Amino acid sequence: MFEGRRGISPLVATVLLIAFSVALGAVVMSWGETYIEQKAEFVSGRSEVGGPCDSAVVTVIKDGNVPQVCLRGNNIEIFVEAGSQKIDGIKARVLGSDNVFIAENILTQKLDPLGSVKAVITPSNIGQMKQIKLTPVIQSGEQKQFCTQSETLIEEPFRLC
Repeated sequence: MFEGRRGISPLVATVLLIAFSVALGAVVMSWGETYIEQKAEFVSGRSEVGGPCDSAVVTVIKDGNVPQVCLRGNNIEIFVEAGSQKIDGIKARVLGSDNVFIAENILTQKLDPLGSVKAVITPSNIGQMKQIKLTPVIQSGEQKQFCTQSETLIEEPFRLC
């Protein structure tokens, strides 16, 4: 029955196998690229769903280009305002020439959205003040969440009141 028929030549078979392998590789690479992009997005923190810190912003009120940070004796008076989200607290880190002072919360009450307030920090044993870093704190359920991506950094010179 099959005596007069000839099989496919080895050259054609090789070309067909290579074409099939390339096509299969292209499909796998395409799928793998999408998979890797999704994983990279997850690891870097970008996502469609926002977290509680996305709109938690604290800025220092400025008069012209001068931040309203005032040294009065041993106290530092800072005039801050919130963004579009309520701020439950502000953690302050004051860097001095001799030491670092950390205040867990410099607010006496919660800061309403688009609200402003004067906060007072009384650091001790820091020497010459060099820098102040303010970190917004959001209460998320029972836990405090420090919004480090929204930190505000204030550097010298500071004005005397």
